[in-house]
Amino acid sequence: WRKSLVVFTLPIVLAACGQADTNTAEEANQSTATSSDKKLKAFDLASSNKVVKSLSVKISGTHVAVTFPTKTALTSLIATFQLPDQAIAKIGNVVQESGKTINDFTEPVTYTIVAGDQSQQNYQVTVNGQSSSDNNVKPLKPATTNTPTQPLKPATTNTPTQSPKSDALTIQDPLYKDQWYLKNTGQFGGKAGIDINVEPVWKQGYTGKGVKIGVLDDPLQSNHPDLKVLQANIVDYYSAQPICDTDAPRAHGMYVAGLIAASANNIGLRGVAFGATLYSYGVIENNNSQSFKASVAQALNRTEHRQIAVYNGSIGGSNITYEPITTAMYQALERVTSDGFHGKGSVLVFAAGNGDLIRRGNSSLTALWSHYYATIAVNTVDALGHSVENLGGSGGVNLWLGSPSRRGFSGGKMPTTSTICSGQSSYFEMKMNATSGATPLVTGVVALLREAYPELTWRDVKLILAESASKITDGGQQWQKTGQMYSDPTQEQKYHRYTGFGLVNASAALELAKSWKPLPEMKTAFSLQSSNLDVKTRNQWHESSLNFNNAQGITFIESVTLQMELVTEKKYAADKKSACLSQWDLELVSPDQTKSAFFQANGKGNDLSFAFQDTICLKEGTNQVRLISNSFLGSSSIAGQWKLRIRQNDPETASKYFIDLMTDIKNWKITIRGH
Repeated sequence: WRKSLVVFTLPIVLAACGQADTNTAEEANQSTATSSDKKLKAFDLASSNKVVKSLSVKISGTHVAVTFPTKTALTSLIATFQLPDQAIAKIGNVVQESGKTINDFTEPVTYTIVAGDQSQQNYQVTVNGQSSSDNNVKPLKPATTNTPTQPLKPATTNTPTQSPKSDALTIQDPLYKDQWYLKNTGQFGGKAGIDINVEPVWKQGYTGKGVKIGVLDDPLQSNHPDLKVLQANIVDYYSAQPICDTDAPRAHGMYVAGLIAASANNIGLRGVAFGATLYSYGVIENNNSQSFKASVAQALNRTEHRQIAVYNGSIGGSNITYEPITTAMYQALERVTSDGFHGKGSVLVFAAGNGDLIRRGNSSLTALWSHYYATIAVNTVDALGHSVENLGGSGGVNLWLGSPSRRGFSGGKMPTTSTICSGQSSYFEMKMNATSGATPLVTGVVALLREAYPELTWRDVKLILAESASKITDGGQQWQKTGQMYSDPTQEQKYHRYTGFGLVNASAALELAKSWKPLPEMKTAFSLQSSNLDVKTRNQWHESSLNFNNAQGITFIESVTLQMELVTEKKYAADKKSACLSQWDLELVSPDQTKSAFFQANGKGNDLSFAFQDTICLKEGTNQVRLISNSFLGSSSIAGQWKLRIRQNDPETASKYFIDLMTDIKNWKITIRGH
């Protein structure tokens, strides 16, 4: 950095960049004069493919009038503009790039020009032209940087977007009677009412119409009779491998798509959001879940992310090897949550992963996506209302919701759409279960919610789903108080290790949205690093603490991130290229003594109990770990002493099950997000 040439015409932030959430930064200033010029010098618009251009542009004072040919789709236009030196353009808090950034101009849009001296000038851009978009839900213009948070429109009633009444309940999709997860009447021996409660939403006319959903999976096929997906909306990053490959068919994406959006058309089954539009991203290579990190980042970085309401990732994995989020992936996730869905942020719904069938670990603790703070991590609930802790699901404090998938612990798969390949007798299969089947149902509910209330941000959607979820009774772990409800502070928020905040409930979510007050701006607070913790001695608790004194005004916790460096001794593991830790307890304790157990030693050393251990394996060279806890949601206990506590099992049991020894925890710290 000593050789870097930096122009100090503006305050510059110099940051020590390591893993995301690192907050070491200092501001350097130079007393060079800065410009106050914030005049918009030129402006023009064109379609995102640059085919259709404006007919005329008139800048009059602070108003820009652009005229397009009639029937031009105004939902995806790119602006080119000329600004004074040192000035930048923003819509809301999103910086605009001339000739690159895509925006929706179906309603007036306010551009804020920020001069070098940080003074501002707003320009309102109005586009004349008739939109031919199929998106009937028109988001409001993004708020300018100096406009306070506005309530949902209409002003105080939160009246949902009006949709024509759906005739979905009169349509006879042949497989609908088998879709117990949509309407559970007790068929297949299940418990009536253990479903996502979606029929009341359909009765109101909401079907996901106009809502765009990104499916991160195997590529979809555009010729399936029960799916509406345009060939132009299919991107395959591994097109060299045929979908109908006899050795490794790429069918998982088609299974997922049917659960989300199979049509209500008297054919096959019915998706949760059967009126939605699907965008397909083929990100999995040869059914290898370890190869998709780069391609997922590429998919999220595509320009249509501005229109995608929700991304579905039924790709949580089923192994116990910790996969850190790469810098490229983190940046892509940040981009869609800050800039997606017309500036409201795309919602990210990912599978928590399935318990490893060989090492019997708990893969939600290692699933790549589920430890990003914006993710809705989904676990499985069976038709009796039992959380499926393994062989079809995973537990952990990073979970957000439970969702129906398998009929029972021993099996019972879900009907869905299949690939269209030669020699098939049917285009439908009883093929889905586990978290891959549970996740698409939540995605469908998000689509219905965003159709009805398009002004909700990703944070609003996420918290509405938590506070409207059904607190089903489960015979295993008990519900734990985390804090208070945002929508009703007199009510306690509760958390379950295997179902998060409960079973997703579509009707209750839309009902809660009617009176929902938009969340204040999210704030982030960082702790300092704690001292190192020696944990070599087995069978006893080791404890380290840090004082959190800078809460940044947060009084309602939305998530807590724990970062730490684990030092291990590969003493027992058969695979010397990785270190595996199991039969151990690791918990974070807040100032009010609320405990969040990241890992639990549930077993007593026999095979059955070991099947439900929280195991994590670290690849050689990987010792930096980041874990998310949602089990502090709604807590106001921030300032004060936070404790990290750990206990490891005895060496004899560890040796029997090839469990390694952790010797030290270094540089642990926490990041708190909330408002």
